[in-house]
Amino acid sequence: MKIISIYTKTGARAATSYYRVYQYLKGVDAVIKKRKMLSDGLYKRLMPISRQPIHIKIFTFLIIYIRVLSQLARDSICPPTCLIISRRLINRIMPLLYKFLLKRIKQSGTKIIWDFDDEIIESKEVSRKTFDFLSEIADVIIVASPYNKAMVGVENSHKVQILSTTDGDMFKYFNYDVVEKRALVLDKQVRIIWLGTSVSLKYVLKICDKFEILAKKLEQPVVLTIVSDKSLNYIPLNFKLRNIQWSRDVALQEALNSHLGIMPLDVNSFTKGKGGFKLIQYLSVGLPVVATGVGINNDIVSSDVGKLVDNLESMDWCNAIYDIIKNKNLWINYSKNAFYKWSENYNYSKNLKIWNSLLMN
Repeated sequence: MKIISIYTKTGARAATSYYRVYQYLKGVDAVIKKRKMLSDGLYKRLMPISRQPIHIKIFTFLIIYIRVLSQLARDSICPPTCLIISRRLINRIMPLLYKFLLKRIKQSGTKIIWDFDDEIIESKEVSRKTFDFLSEIADVIIVASPYNKAMVGVENSHKVQILSTTDGDMFKYFNYDVVEKRALVLDKQVRIIWLGTSVSLKYVLKICDKFEILAKKLEQPVVLTIVSDKSLNYIPLNFKLRNIQWSRDVALQEALNSHLGIMPLDVNSFTKGKGGFKLIQYLSVGLPVVATGVGINNDIVSSDVGKLVDNLESMDWCNAIYDIIKNKNLWINYSKNAFYKWSENYNYSKNLKIWNSLLMN
């Protein structure tokens, strides 16, 4: 039987690990070995590590170093059929012992798949040398967008497979009855949703003043729901803010009950490499979208599913949402087109076939 070792930050608990890798392994005829940088308990207590004092950072680094080293050593003694690396093995610089063991594992005939997803150099998750090493040792490199493919050197570009991050659960609960139920609520209340990790809450904070203006313009009350690992620290004057702890079930239910999804971003080299996952999630449950026009967002948000805004300072955040909400026929068309676009371009089944091919061949 095939053996698959999966190196992630903390297994299926982390959204990135689940949506990029684990959701495609359901029913795979193989022994799955979960290799985690941190245990679930430590991950919950220590993340995000950037907010921790220096001595905690050093302690965490040592835990990760020893833990991953022992896991690589085990895989070098009993090599798996396939070894998957999600984003990185350790922050920044790859230790020499890691490199030695990975080379040994590869020489045994193990297929190495590296899914770095989106931008990881500008965010300082890995150094350029580590990035180049992983590009070289991997047999397959999976990325979320053409921009990410361009990050890989020409000599390894033939290994790259572009695979958008999608959601294999949400779409199952959407049908056009959902649109009709939302439409009834829309007459009484406007529900806007943002899904994501707390590191991106700073972008939402920058457009809260636009929601204050929007709430004054609309006849219905405006509710902004944040589904994240942390709360948005803002006290609204004219709209209602709901902070809800993220889980896959909660994210699904809140998305089904919403009218529109947003993805605000700054425009810079880091955000150009974002994968647009939250937009794809919104589309999978038929939500119109409003997003910053940067990177892959420009491909995801076509004129039949929502609107793009140039930057976070623009009043178009208010205007775009207002135009969609005030024209119910437009909102309904966007809703139906959103799910259709997801089905055609970001379908879970298509991604599943690609992953099955990579793992079984």
